Amino acid sequence: MERYDPHSAPEPEVWLALDEVLRTDLVEAHHRRARIRVPDLPLHAAIHTTVENQIALGRELPVRQTVERLMREGLDRHEALHAVGAEALRYIQDLALLADRPHPKAGGPREEAALAGYKAAVERLTADGWRASFDDGDSDDETRPPNIDAAIAELGRDSDRLPTGSMQWALDNWDQAAPRFLRMLEDYVAGADRTDGTVNALFLAVHLLGEKQETAAFPSLCRVLMEPDVAEDLLGDAITENLSRILVSTFDGDRLALRRVVEAADAEPFVRYAALDAMAYLTRTGRIPEDETRAYLGHLRQAMEPRADSPVWDGWAGAVANLGYAEFEAEVATLLEQGYIEPIATDMDWFRERVRLVRGDPEGLAGFAEDHIGPFEDAIGTLSSWASFSGEDDGYPGEDGFDDGLPPWPAADQPYVDPMRHVGRNDPCPCGSGKKYKKCCLR
Repeated sequence: MERYDPHSAPEPEVWLALDEVLRTDLVEAHHRRARIRVPDLPLHAAIHTTVENQIALGRELPVRQTVERLMREGLDRHEALHAVGAEALRYIQDLALLADRPHPKAGGPREEAALAGYKAAVERLTADGWRASFDDGDSDDETRPPNIDAAIAELGRDSDRLPTGSMQWALDNWDQAAPRFLRMLEDYVAGADRTDGTVNALFLAVHLLGEKQETAAFPSLCRVLMEPDVAEDLLGDAITENLSRILVSTFDGDRLALRRVVEAADAEPFVRYAALDAMAYLTRTGRIPEDETRAYLGHLRQAMEPRADSPVWDGWAGAVANLGYAEFEAEVATLLEQGYIEPIATDMDWFRERVRLVRGDPEGLAGFAEDHIGPFEDAIGTLSSWASFSGEDDGYPGEDGFDDGLPPWPAADQPYVDPMRHVGRNDPCPCGSGKKYKKCCLR
């Protein structure tokens, strides 16, 4: 497991197999990549990790069921984690207070009462109650521009607010916006204009081009992706979050252009990963011949660089699995043995289960649905959920007054140095697993 995303549940076995410190490091890394600013990132990540631990443990606590219910009620997964996390922090604070008081033994009736109270509080959570718990009264500036020049100027501003008014104007006036966006992208590829304003505007424009399925953008986009620094400057975290879907939506039928991205040894590995995801989806939906892709994946196994550990090999294995190509099982096993694929992210059990899932689906799209691979839709809705467009000032983790656009964890009654400092090695683990701390989250 190389990356954590609060919007996608990690596989329980994979998550619990990680060292607790590594789990927390992955959560912190996500917040840094997504430019989420919180007053106390280590504490914030520790609570995220605790909730994910409880979800991975399954039915031992009502956390997984509550998160699933909150999502059905309209919260996204990150919001649902925060809702439960607020109660988890209160529970940990209760345990810390109990640890400062004399009592006969750890795990006694007071600790049991605190755990019962936590379970009840989690089960009482509702999406409406969570939303009502915070409302800062702010709203995005949705002022609509008078023309395309004003729209592009607004898109290019360095702002922590998503310019929804200008984005919607572009969507509503696509006959004016599309030619300008395409020309800007071509100039960017040629190096004629790579100013900060152009990069800011193009980041949003590429998402709009994807939503509108603007195939004329595909050649320039593929050329951008061949240059790692240029692609990273333009797309940033959209490479891992949205790129495969944008490639699916803008694909113009040029299979060779897509192959060049896959084979570009100097390209950013996750760009190549996204191109493989897109190629596999386009194959399953009939836009690339099946026999051609099957043979090409076999060729890549023998010729693709690097001949070493790289995310691109995880992308190759994912494409093979999502297409249901069981005949590549031995090749996946060899890649694992050679260390090309990180086993904590992809292993043989996962591969066999994914192939079984795909082959049991009449449309063969079940694997892509699991991985959220498909056409890109709703640029405004997608980017509105990004913390970098939350409207908060862009500080650094640890600075007062910064958060991720979600309600903060409840204020602690006392400063936190280590939220687990009062938990002994042989005490019941605060995650609620029923195991001793040394056998659970302390590992």
